[in-house]
Amino acid sequence: LYSFTDLIVFYPQILRKSQIIEPARIPLKPIKPNKALLAFLGFALGVGAGFGCIYLVEYSDQSFNEIDELKASFDIPVLGAVSKIITEEYLRKPSLFAKARGAGVFSAKKETAAL
Repeated sequence: LYSFTDLIVFYPQILRKSQIIEPARIPLKPIKPNKALLAFLGFALGVGAGFGCIYLVEYSDQSFNEIDELKASFDIPVLGAVSKIITEEYLRKPSLFAKARGAGVFSAKKETAAL
């Protein structure tokens, strides 16, 4: 291993022994990242990570969805189950899909206002 002072002393000798094989050229087009490819890869990785998280959450869910699943898992009788309580407020409240449909997100026809 050479020290910095050794390199300063031997640098002119190294330059005399070296020769230029091919002169440097200016590139025809600038080197830059492929934005379309990076956007597609980012989107694909995001969708894949999203589905992976959904799968992980669903796979790790150990709750019982049906009474039959509960009966099959335990040897004791099931006395009752808690059902989903649907109130009038819940029925009046539009879902996210209904809001989007009402805003025209899923319709191909454009509505115009009458003047």
